[in-house]
Amino acid sequence: MDKDTLKADLEGVCCEFVDGLFSGMMGACAIRQVKFLLSGVVEHGTTLVSALARGLRPDRRVSPKKQRETVSRQLGKLDILPALQKRLCADISLPWDAPVAVDCSDLSKEFGGGGMEGMEWGHDGSTGGNSMGHLFVSAALVPGASGPARPFWIKLSRGKHGAPDLVAEAVRKVGELSDKKAICIIDRGGDGVPTLRVLLGEGRRAIVRIAKLDRDIFGTGRRIDEDLASNRRCRCFLKRNSGKTQDAFVRWRLGFVDIGGDESRPEYRRVLVVESHFNGKSLYFYRTPGEKELQGDKPSAAVLRGLAIQTAQLYLQRWQIETSFLRVKQDFGLEDARVRTFRRLENLFALCYMAYHLVQFHMPQCGRYRKFVKAVKDNFDTVSLRAEIMLANLRTLLRESFIRLITGRPRKKTLPDAFPWQLEFQFR
Repeated sequence: MDKDTLKADLEGVCCEFVDGLFSGMMGACAIRQVKFLLSGVVEHGTTLVSALARGLRPDRRVSPKKQRETVSRQLGKLDILPALQKRLCADISLPWDAPVAVDCSDLSKEFGGGGMEGMEWGHDGSTGGNSMGHLFVSAALVPGASGPARPFWIKLSRGKHGAPDLVAEAVRKVGELSDKKAICIIDRGGDGVPTLRVLLGEGRRAIVRIAKLDRDIFGTGRRIDEDLASNRRCRCFLKRNSGKTQDAFVRWRLGFVDIGGDESRPEYRRVLVVESHFNGKSLYFYRTPGEKELQGDKPSAAVLRGLAIQTAQLYLQRWQIETSFLRVKQDFGLEDARVRTFRRLENLFALCYMAYHLVQFHMPQCGRYRKFVKAVKDNFDTVSLRAEIMLANLRTLLRESFIRLITGRPRKKTLPDAFPWQLEFQFR
């Protein structure tokens, strides 16, 4: 197999994916442009316009600068994200207790503030400092050890502000798609009053990690961790995304959160407060009830115990959405984008999430997948000589519970192996 054949096969898979995704939603010209751009993002692993322009047909009459301008014009005319959101939401199924992680991330840029439309200074979650960039939100189904996170609702916001509003919009979308059956899992920062007002006021089922522990939830005047310390703990076994089992303890207690607009008009809503303790560390959560949970004045101990264990388990699965952020940013170079208008960046953002869905979900089911795997295996010595790839392979093996290592020379064929139709008798 030569390089051109492998490239043609990869482009063919991208074209099949785009046709299945946007058939009847875009014009033929727009679909051709999306196919070209998606193939470039997957092949080159970057969103730089200069790299994407290399895929254009060589023409001596056209300078490289004009080719880059052609790609920039395509990014400025397309409107990929709304069509992608519509298709992903139509294809997702959210049954009862489906765990959906909702989280915000940022696109940080190191170059100047005037280089891209709408950029603002704000907190950078990767470095812990401040940087220029934009904020985006993702709602993703996190099935645990059975597979990677499956984002189905994504939105890019101008600047680095408005995270609570983005999270609230994503939570409402999840409730709309699942008829309030799914459970939203939200990290620290979602325990603010505006977010809790949406969750508790509209009857949304959610698990929210508590960042502010000094609230008086139980009417005792003490911190949340101090009150829960006196409750009896229950031992449980949580399953990590790697498949390993985590020994943990949970505590729980019913409390009331004030979601009122001001101190003069408090509005209390019931929540289940859960502590999950493992590896010497405790995490605290609000479990906001749905319409069928925590019915009556005194729910049974068995019901509360089940909800507490489920809360601790589902929060472990939330980490998969962080892995999806890492894959989208690093594997496809989302933060490498250097375009001036927000619309072009939004289209690149949609293309990176399309590439994530292509690699994670479409490619393993396509007919060419075995061919790709065989090509990688047959050329493993070549592709693994680079230091960063070798290190990534070793880290992957270290996360596995069993590592296969074949040693020694190949076994020579014996007579029964060479002639399987002959029978071998053993006499004792």
